[in-house]
Amino acid sequence: MKKHRNLFRPAALFTALLGMTLFLSCNKDPEPEPEPVPKEPTALAAPVLTVNSLTEDGFTVSWTPVENAAFYYYELNGTGEDTDQTEIVFSGLTPGTYLVRVMACAGDNGDFKNSEYAEKEVMIETPEEPIEEPTKDIRAEAYYAGDYYGTGSGNGWINFIQGDIEVDDWGDATGEGRILCIDLNFTLPDNPDFATLPEGTYTIGAGDGAPFTWNAEGNSYVISAGSGFSDNGAVTGGTVTVSPYGTDGGYRIVCELTAETGPLTLEYRGKVSFINHSGEGVMSNLPGDLEVTSFTQGSQTWFGDLFGTGESETYMVVLADDDYDLSTNFGMGESVVLYLNVPNGSSDGVPAGHYEELLDINVATEAPAGTCIGGIYDYGTYMGCWYFHTEEQIEARFVDGSVDVTRDGDTWTFEGALKDGHGNTVTFSYSGPLLFAEG
Repeated sequence: MKKHRNLFRPAALFTALLGMTLFLSCNKDPEPEPEPVPKEPTALAAPVLTVNSLTEDGFTVSWTPVENAAFYYYELNGTGEDTDQTEIVFSGLTPGTYLVRVMACAGDNGDFKNSEYAEKEVMIETPEEPIEEPTKDIRAEAYYAGDYYGTGSGNGWINFIQGDIEVDDWGDATGEGRILCIDLNFTLPDNPDFATLPEGTYTIGAGDGAPFTWNAEGNSYVISAGSGFSDNGAVTGGTVTVSPYGTDGGYRIVCELTAETGPLTLEYRGKVSFINHSGEGVMSNLPGDLEVTSFTQGSQTWFGDLFGTGESETYMVVLADDDYDLSTNFGMGESVVLYLNVPNGSSDGVPAGHYEELLDINVATEAPAGTCIGGIYDYGTYMGCWYFHTEEQIEARFVDGSVDVTRDGDTWTFEGALKDGHGNTVTFSYSGPLLFAEG
């Protein structure tokens, strides 16, 4: 018997499988829909801070509005609170450093979150003490006397000159004003040419020159002239208080004293530059080289054979600015005094020539023509070659240099370059007439 093979029938199989698939599909649960991923909130922009209106006790911080911000949170040195403003005024603060932090806040808006902090550091500085104007109606003249008592302390005196007053050699005052002289003891300066006044309170001393005392017994006194001032005589008690003034080495000096006629008060604010009359140092407080161009007048005084050597005659020449009285040889401005040794027979005026070699008259045995006399100071008397500026409280004793003189009739021309003992050079010039006098 012939066997028949079972033939593979694809169409029938596909139909059967399809039915099974459909059956299975109809009986399977559907996959759940994935939940949406939540959106990350956007950070607000940080405020941009501006500091202005800075004062001694506060300042203002402001910023431009931040888009979508509901409000702002700010801190000052860690203490903070909310605000809906874009400007905060801080006041009533003390000097110091302050940290300001500001944050933009999103509030209930879930699409945004708070910004980063914006920060500003602000410093309130300690206010400077107000500087009063220098005393206008009082000027000071100060002189350093060295270790006057031999105790290792410095001694000096200050004349406070108020108003228009002059005192002659006998102590008689004329004009309208007052001079208060205070004789002080202080620590010995390093350089007698540049003595300074230590700050502190000076009380009446026992006459031994102890530092931070002042000397009575006629050394401190007041002289008055005119109807506006009545206090006169010795100063007998009280204090003198010294403190710094300004930025250029000035002083504030408050005198609360008792004079023979009663209470005496005076306050001075300004420069005090001691003139060295101690006999030590080089007797010059010039701070450096100087060129003088202000001279507008001059005088010449003929002394003849002043030193009795028979070699020369001597002229004293004063060159000065407008603020100088040639008749009294005093002024508040600049001046130069020259002692020139000229050829014999020159009594009609300073002859032209070149003058150099400033002689130390204390040791010189000759005084030839064509030389100068170096500066000399002896108990209130000045001789020789000097530079003065009374208003600036500067004196310089000359010890070296030269002066050239030319003459055309009644017009003299001076060109000078003289040095003090510190090596500072004062150059000066003058052209014009010279008043003539005989000494």
